[in-house]
Amino acid sequence: MDILVLVIIVVAFVGIVIFLGSRAKQDFSGESKVTKDTRIADILAMDEGIAKVLEAQGLNCTGCPSAVSETLDQACTVHNLSTERLILAINAYIKDKDYVIKTYNNGCPDEAMQIRQTVFVDEQKFVDEFDEIDKTATHFVLFEKDKPIGCARAYRDSEDKTAYHIGRMAVLKEYRGMHLGEKIMTYAEEELKKQGAKKITLSSQMRAKGFYQSLGYQAYGDKYYDQYCPHIAMKKTL
Repeated sequence: MDILVLVIIVVAFVGIVIFLGSRAKQDFSGESKVTKDTRIADILAMDEGIAKVLEAQGLNCTGCPSAVSETLDQACTVHNLSTERLILAINAYIKDKDYVIKTYNNGCPDEAMQIRQTVFVDEQKFVDEFDEIDKTATHFVLFEKDKPIGCARAYRDSEDKTAYHIGRMAVLKEYRGMHLGEKIMTYAEEELKKQGAKKITLSSQMRAKGFYQSLGYQAYGDKYYDQYCPHIAMKKTL
């Protein structure tokens, strides 16, 4: 009987360890979200960069032994900070780690072609989507982990060497409304600035005009049609 009880205790203990280990793995995978009741120590264990996020929001005591045992809400109360604001900042940082943008200079990559085929050809019914410019343009592809979900391309103006044109910017339908188009555009602009760009032009669908205006682009000229779709030329000084 004593041996049986001992075996039961050992099995139970092992089960608890496995449960806690799997829970910890789930909690710190970067897919879970921080709440007001999450301990500072657990938040810091998720990613080493989170400490800088907390400091940027005014929480500068992350190295204090007593502070790391507090919940996020307790720490914010002590320092008179907004718990909701810190939660948004931390979760945005965690989610942003899933997104990576890659640059391609040797022709249009398959990932960009698949996205453009889905968005412009299958969804929006454009034809002649791919052209000779694809062979020499710089292409940007946004990935969520390993899945390509957005793209754009850019090429230098033939007359003004400090001007570039960004086009073929697309995000898969299920990923829209998450500011990912803004992420692609911001990344593309920064990369083009490294190549000497001082001005960006683009051809916006009329329904996307407001999006580009929110990024600092100004419309100029008259509305025109690209195939069946109304467009407007836009520009931005970097």
